[in-house]
Amino acid sequence: MITFYKEPSSLQSAYNNCIFEFGDGANATVSVGGYSFDVSAINNRFHFNLKEIVKVLINENEFDEQFNVLGQNQLDPSLWIDLTITFTVDQSQTTTKTVTFLKAAYQIGEKTKRDDIRVLLPSNQLTIFDDLPIDFSVWSDADRTVSGLNLKRGVNRIMVTSDGSVSYFTEGYFDGGYFAPDTIDFSKFDGLKIKKRNCQRGRYVKWFSRFGGWCYWRFEQYDKENFRTKKLEDINRDEGDVRDTDKNFSPLGNLTGRSIELQTGLMDEFERWYFVDFISSPKKYLYQNNNWIEVKTSNASGSIENKFIKQNYKVEIYLPNNYDQLL
Repeated sequence: MITFYKEPSSLQSAYNNCIFEFGDGANATVSVGGYSFDVSAINNRFHFNLKEIVKVLINENEFDEQFNVLGQNQLDPSLWIDLTITFTVDQSQTTTKTVTFLKAAYQIGEKTKRDDIRVLLPSNQLTIFDDLPIDFSVWSDADRTVSGLNLKRGVNRIMVTSDGSVSYFTEGYFDGGYFAPDTIDFSKFDGLKIKKRNCQRGRYVKWFSRFGGWCYWRFEQYDKENFRTKKLEDINRDEGDVRDTDKNFSPLGNLTGRSIELQTGLMDEFERWYFVDFISSPKKYLYQNNNWIEVKTSNASGSIENKFIKQNYKVEIYLPNNYDQLL
C-alpha cells in the first residue's frame, strides 16, 4: 500500500500546480495519459507535479473554438478532463488515483470556488445583448436539474437565445416589457445574475476565459479602423538603355495590416472583470459577416478605479494578416 502525504482533494485547474507526494521507496513510476515517468526519491519520498502533462492533454485543440452549442445545453468535452494516474513504487506497490481538471487557471489569493456547481465566468454576472446569441459554461460534478435545466456531469455550455430569452429557467425570465427587471438572480447557479444590455450596434467578440469557458462582449459602435503598410525591398531592373526605359527597379510590394480600436462602453463593477479577462486571453474571435474570425490584441492595460461606479475601457485588435500582391 502506497502512502500519500500530499494529493489534490478538490476540482483542479489545468494551468496550476497539481502535486502528489508519496512513498516510501527507492524508485517510482507514474503513468498518466498513455505516458510513463520515472521518479527519483528525495529524502525517501517522491514528488510529482501533473501540471505540464495536463496542459498538453487538455489542450489538444490549442484553444480553438470547435464546438457549436445546439439547443439549450450541451457538454463541451474540450473544457474538462478526467485523468487516471497510476503510481508504482519499487515495482511492487501500485495505487490508482483519478483527478478532474478544468481548462482554467486561478490566481493566488482568489476566492475558493465551489466544486459541485461552478459558473466559469470572470464574475457572477452574465451580460447579454439584444439580437445576439450567447452561451455560458457551468461545471457540474453530477447529473442534476437546476432552475429547470438538466445538467450533465462535466462542463455544460448553456445557450441564451438571440432575443435574450432565458425562459427555460423556472426562476424567471425577461418579458421584454418596459418595466422588465435589469437583472435576474439565479441563486442556485452559484449566485449567477443575468443582465440585459441595450447595445444595438458594435463589434461582437468572444474569447477563451482563464476561468475555463467562453465569454462574449459587444463593444460600442463608434470604433476606429487603422490601416498599416510596410514597404518591402526593391529589385534591381537596370537592364535597358537609359533612353528606352522608364525605370531601373521593380518594387516587391507592401505588407499591409488592419486593426480596430474598440471601446467597451461603461462597464459596471461586475462587467469590468470581463475586460481584464479579455486582454489576457490566449484566443480571441471577432464576429464578422456571420463568421467568427480569429484576432489578436496589441499590448493593453486597464486600471480599475473603484471610486467610479462605471468605467469605459479601450483596446486595439488586429485582424488576420492580409493576402498581399507581392512579386
